[in-house]
Amino acid sequence: KKQFFALGVIYDMFYLYQTKEGVIENDSLVVELENGPSVIFPLEGEKDVLMGSLSLILARLNPTAQGPRIEDTKKVSIIDLRFKNPVIK
Repeated sequence: KKQFFALGVIYDMFYLYQTKEGVIENDSLVVELENGPSVIFPLEGEKDVLMGSLSLILARLNPTAQGPRIEDTKKVSIIDLRFKNPVIK
Protein backbone atom coordinates (compact mmCIF):
# COMPACT_ATOMS: atom_id res chain seq x y z
CA LYS A 1 0.00 0.00 0.00
CA LYS A 2 2.81 2.41 0.89
CA GLN A 3 4.70 1.63 -2.31
CA PHE A 4 1.62 2.37 -4.43
CA PHE A 5 1.17 5.66 -2.57
CA ALA A 6 4.82 6.51 -3.29
CA LEU A 7 4.36 5.64 -6.97
CA GLY A 8 1.35 7.97 -7.15
CA VAL A 9 3.35 10.81 -5.58
CA ILE A 10 6.28 10.24 -7.95
CA TYR A 11 3.89 10.24 -10.91
CA ASP A 12 2.37 13.55 -9.83
CA MET A 13 5.79 15.05 -9.14
CA PHE A 14 7.06 14.00 -12.58
CA TYR A 15 3.93 15.41 -14.21
CA LEU A 16 4.04 18.77 -12.38
CA TYR A 17 7.78 19.34 -11.80
CA GLN A 18 11.03 18.15 -13.26
CA THR A 19 12.27 15.43 -10.95
CA LYS A 20 15.70 13.87 -10.85
CA GLU A 21 14.88 10.78 -8.79
CA GLY A 22 12.68 9.39 -6.06
CA VAL A 23 13.79 6.92 -3.39
CA ILE A 24 11.98 5.26 -0.50
CA GLU A 25 14.19 5.42 2.59
CA ASN A 26 13.54 5.37 6.33
CA ASP A 27 9.75 4.97 5.89
CA SER A 28 9.48 8.11 3.72
CA LEU A 29 9.79 9.10 0.06
CA VAL A 30 12.62 11.45 -0.92
CA VAL A 31 12.20 13.15 -4.30
CA GLU A 32 14.94 15.35 -5.75
CA LEU A 33 13.78 18.16 -8.01
CA GLU A 34 15.88 18.88 -11.10
CA ASN A 35 16.52 22.54 -10.27
CA GLY A 36 15.49 22.75 -6.67
CA PRO A 37 15.46 21.20 -3.23
CA SER A 38 14.79 17.63 -2.17
CA VAL A 39 11.26 16.96 -0.97
CA ILE A 40 10.47 14.40 1.73
CA PHE A 41 6.96 12.88 1.70
CA PRO A 42 5.30 10.50 4.15
CA LEU A 43 4.24 7.14 2.72
CA GLU A 44 0.60 7.64 3.67
CA GLY A 45 -1.92 10.43 3.86
CA GLU A 46 -3.78 12.54 1.35
CA LYS A 47 -1.75 12.92 -1.81
CA ASP A 48 -3.69 15.97 -3.02
CA VAL A 49 -3.07 17.84 0.25
CA LEU A 50 0.65 17.06 0.10
CA MET A 51 0.92 18.18 -3.52
CA GLY A 52 -1.01 21.37 -2.73
CA SER A 53 1.29 22.14 0.18
CA LEU A 54 4.34 21.61 -2.00
CA SER A 55 2.90 23.78 -4.74
CA LEU A 56 2.27 26.62 -2.28
CA ILE A 57 5.78 26.35 -0.81
CA LEU A 58 7.44 26.30 -4.23
CA ALA A 59 5.38 29.30 -5.32
CA ARG A 60 6.62 31.20 -2.26
CA LEU A 61 10.20 30.16 -3.07
CA ASN A 62 9.95 31.40 -6.66
CA PRO A 63 11.60 34.85 -6.88
CA THR A 64 9.38 35.89 -9.82
CA ALA A 65 6.13 35.21 -7.98
CA GLN A 66 4.16 38.19 -6.73
CA GLY A 67 3.42 38.59 -3.07
CA PRO A 68 5.37 37.47 -0.02
CA ARG A 69 8.08 34.88 -0.52
CA ILE A 70 10.53 32.95 1.58
CA GLU A 71 13.91 34.71 1.72
CA ASP A 72 17.25 33.11 0.81
CA THR A 73 15.76 30.60 -1.61
CA LYS A 74 19.18 29.47 -2.80
CA LYS A 75 19.87 28.13 0.68
CA VAL A 76 16.77 25.88 0.75
CA SER A 77 17.90 22.29 0.28
CA ILE A 78 15.10 20.22 1.85
CA ILE A 79 11.32 20.56 2.10
CA ASP A 80 9.95 18.04 4.61
CA LEU A 81 6.21 17.38 4.32
CA ARG A 82 6.02 14.53 6.85
CA PHE A 83 4.74 16.81 9.60
CA LYS A 84 1.56 18.83 10.11
CA ASN A 85 3.60 21.99 9.55
CA PRO A 86 6.11 21.55 6.70
CA VAL A 87 9.77 22.02 7.58
CA ILE A 88 12.04 23.98 5.23
CA LYS A 89 15.78 23.53 5.73
